[in-house]
Amino acid sequence: MLPNKIEENVQKALKDLESALDAYFKKRIDEAKLKVWKASSEIEYLLFLLEFSHNLKNPISDDTLNNQNEELDMAESIVKAQELLQDALKFCEEKNLKKAHEKIWVARGYLIILQERIERGNV
Repeated sequence: MLPNKIEENVQKALKDLESALDAYFKKRIDEAKLKVWKASSEIEYLLFLLEFSHNLKNPISDDTLNNQNEELDMAESIVKAQELLQDALKFCEEKNLKKAHEKIWVARGYLIILQERIERGNV
């Protein structure tokens, strides 16, 4: 898989997260939730492609990720994921797919925990 394809998909996820943040601040919570789910699916697809095409393994355990954002609100979780995806883009430009993969994996963790909180109604 080419770094350009990875960059394209990271950009899609970032666009969805930007839309989620915008909807959140406009009190359109259902729309924000939908955009978070859409960004998460893009990230899952990216990770699958990276792991399949470049034989990259999960760089961080799920246990480590589970402790990272229990106290963050929806906006903070989205911003953390955005920051990590921006870092991943920089690593893609440098052709460092291993580091890009790590950043995408951690962003996934923030969004998974946010999704769990959404499902429990804690958003």
